[in-house]
Amino acid sequence: MRLYDVFLHNTEPAHVYLEMDVYWAFVGQFRYPGFDPAAYVREHPYRYTLFHMKDGKSDPNADDGYDMTEFGAGDMRYQRFIHAIGPFGNHHGIWEQDSAPGTQPDPPGSLGAAQRSYTALADLLS
Repeated sequence: MRLYDVFLHNTEPAHVYLEMDVYWAFVGQFRYPGFDPAAYVREHPYRYTLFHMKDGKSDPNADDGYDMTEFGAGDMRYQRFIHAIGPFGNHHGIWEQDSAPGTQPDPPGSLGAAQRSYTALADLLS
């Protein structure tokens, strides 16, 4: 049983909302072929109001199939995910920079990553 299933079955829908970490949901597709993160959202659209959004580049040699990178610099299929879950009116994406130090493109540092990632996320959700 997936942890999402435990939360869904053991909490009160009127009081408990969930935040899906979309990066790790995509990793779940790599580890468990056939797993569809968007299906969880479609089945429980009012339970999943928040999305933890970070990006990754496909790497078949990595244990999880991806290497984390700043949002917009990866090749995760966010456009397909957003389209598959439906209107974004009651869903909100929250960006996180979670790549290793020294792996970000120029200009370096948190501010440069935040500017590029914000633009990529805003473009995706507009």
